[in-house]
Amino acid sequence: SGQEAANRVVPSGGASVNNIVSDEVKKVEYTAPSSEKTSTIFVHPMTRPISTNTALINTDQQYDAVIVGAGWAGLKAAKTLLDEGITNVLILEANNYIGGRSKTVNADGSINVPNPSDVSYNPVDLGSEWLYIEGNNMIHHLKREGYLDKLDLNDASFQNYFPMKDAPFYVQSQGDDGKVETKKLDESIVKDLYARVWGGFELFRKDLLDKEGEQSYHSAIEKYKREKLTNPLDIQYINVVMNHMSIDYVGRPDELSLTGHGTAVEGLDPTHYMSTSGVGYGNTAATFAEKEGLLSYIKLGAKVTEIDHMDPNNAIISFTSDDGVETKVTAKTVLVTVSLGVLKAGTIKFIPKLPRKKQNAIDNMGFAVMSKCVMQWHDKNTADIWPDELYFELMTRDDESSNKW
Repeated sequence: SGQEAANRVVPSGGASVNNIVSDEVKKVEYTAPSSEKTSTIFVHPMTRPISTNTALINTDQQYDAVIVGAGWAGLKAAKTLLDEGITNVLILEANNYIGGRSKTVNADGSINVPNPSDVSYNPVDLGSEWLYIEGNNMIHHLKREGYLDKLDLNDASFQNYFPMKDAPFYVQSQGDDGKVETKKLDESIVKDLYARVWGGFELFRKDLLDKEGEQSYHSAIEKYKREKLTNPLDIQYINVVMNHMSIDYVGRPDELSLTGHGTAVEGLDPTHYMSTSGVGYGNTAATFAEKEGLLSYIKLGAKVTEIDHMDPNNAIISFTSDDGVETKVTAKTVLVTVSLGVLKAGTIKFIPKLPRKKQNAIDNMGFAVMSKCVMQWHDKNTADIWPDELYFELMTRDDESSNKW
């Protein structure tokens, strides 16, 4: 990945390759063995440095604080320390970009750059992309300091995040000739499904919790279908609701608690969409780091491997840089802000081990991967096969082809 990948293009099938290297892009000419024709592709570096200022590592003195991770939590922790006059700080970030789980890919192939210049292009956020509005102190600071000036903060599109009860519904059925037909359901039918099928499940759910206690949504919905539903359209509707929840929470229905999760039927928390022209969640993180004066405290490409805190007043932090060199630094305090996925993977060794209570929480909390498919059409006639609506729901037949494209 990154610059290294751009330097190391490996073709398949024995094609011969000639690299012509420039500062900004790799021009790659290749000839396939089955043809004498030479083709050319341009490979953009996936990253570019946001600043020449990187933290100078001091192994001879003790830091007041070492922060592991330069995502939003790590950046905010560093800003808090600096605001309090504590400047003997080091931030260690394993990636070669600032932002952690906020990762924006821009038009030129760059990742997480401050104040992106190409405002005509909608960046693609591979990680976080929704900025939640309610109960979030972060948004107040970002608005006040001008980080969201390019967003339409009055846009009501996402003030109630995609409520399923208001979505256009399409249903598929198979005719006698074997062809699959797709038609839009009348709005009155959708409202009836919401009131009758989903409303019926809400009553069933409360009664089930009183009688049987905690269980998964999958278990509850399967019981509901067996005991209450006979109409195929009703079953399709409740299946769509369950699949929608799986997408929202990035987890299987049998992993979702019947008491611990809301649903998108009525709509989830209001949000702002960050993947808009000239913004991007990752770009905003990089802009924040630059504007708040954090860049000189951050060491990129520093993978922390061990935190030895046997001496509570002098923790030893070991990390490996991109060139494979291991370095140890000491600190009075270590703030670990890495993601749950990193903690679950156990890539950081803690000495002594984390308290059992913390480790149990890490082990038992769910963490999954959401795959995002970004589609772009250059032919308007092809694009017009999709309904001209912000979002929609498709109900397929309840058979072996369900849940497949």
